[in-house]
Amino acid sequence: MNAYRYAGAIVKRLKQHFMGKRTIIFIVILVLAAAGALVYIRNPRPFDVAWAKAADAVRGNIGHNLSCYDLPFYSQVEKAMQGHQDIAEKLKAIAGVTSVEPQLVKCYTFDGSNYFAKGDILINYTDRRATKAIRQTIGDNFFGIPYRGHKQ
Repeated sequence: MNAYRYAGAIVKRLKQHFMGKRTIIFIVILVLAAAGALVYIRNPRPFDVAWAKAADAVRGNIGHNLSCYDLPFYSQVEKAMQGHQDIAEKLKAIAGVTSVEPQLVKCYTFDGSNYFAKGDILINYTDRRATKAIRQTIGDNFFGIPYRGHKQ
């Protein structure tokens, strides 16, 4: 019986010291939030990509979330579009798709005086159901060229 009384006294003191479960839960949440903030400060890219994917899902857009420097050169994009014009026409024939066109993206150099001409493919559509048909037609990329879908 003495052991139970002693254990009860220890638990009672711990409760008095920590003021209950709510305080412990609050401290754990605070520590996790601080750790998340530290991780975000060190490398924000994964959080930005996750946020962009969530925003695209809500808006009905398709995004590749690649940085400017990960995109192919614009000449490669134009070459792929010209070489696979039949697939581009097949995409335009999908109900709801209004246009399929190469998009120029300017990637500026360190000093900002010059830029590299990079690019991707922009597919405009009016209906969310077109996204499924687009993905079935070309998959994750257009013959190695990333694409973005924009719901109008």
